Amino acid sequence: MKRLIAIFSVLTAVLGASAQAELGTWSVVPHIGASVSTLTPDGIFIGGSSSDNPMSSKYASGFSGGADVVYQMTVGSALSAGVAYSRLGCGYEDAMVMTDANKGTVFHDTYISLDYIEIPIMENIYLAKGFAIKAGVLPRFLIGAKMHSENQDFTIDTDTGARTYGQNDAWETTGTHSLRKFDIAIPLGISYEYQHVVLDARYNVGLTKIYKYGFGSSKNRSFLFTLGYKFDL
Repeated sequence: MKRLIAIFSVLTAVLGASAQAELGTWSVVPHIGASVSTLTPDGIFIGGSSSDNPMSSKYASGFSGGADVVYQMTVGSALSAGVAYSRLGCGYEDAMVMTDANKGTVFHDTYISLDYIEIPIMENIYLAKGFAIKAGVLPRFLIGAKMHSENQDFTIDTDTGARTYGQNDAWETTGTHSLRKFDIAIPLGISYEYQHVVLDARYNVGLTKIYKYGFGSSKNRSFLFTLGYKFDL
């Protein structure tokens, strides 16, 4: 068993060395991709209390783009720091409120968008040729936010049960006054590099509540998938 462990350690070191840049070198990796995010726990309710008609959060997608600077510290590890823009937030499941025995309102297309400037700082550990695992810290700054919802009143025919819908009304608000401007997350990820093309996947665990004034305890949760190209300096 000790011999197998020793052989595995040597192979891992050799593979890592063959895949990585020379010690003390720098590179830049511009990248674009998509985020898939939600807020947890969800905190939107239709009604006067937290038990009335909850609207469950669901994942929503957004754009992400930026660049990382990478410094090769050792044969098997590198340190990276970057700047990126990411759109986070979530959508919400449709919800219905009955205002009378045969009248009600349905709420749909409800979502919140949060625009962040992110500064990921990560250590990259190379396990095999072109393959790395990574972890670090992710400060981010809120630069914009939007919440959108639409609703339609309806009536129910007491004889047939058919619904008749009225005009569709939309409600939208922008601004960050009720949201915290600073958020911090723990990013965990993997990446694969082939001929300078870098595929990267990360899961970012938000640690900070996004709302001020006790509005809720929601925190960001997001997956990030990017495609980049590595330029050696």
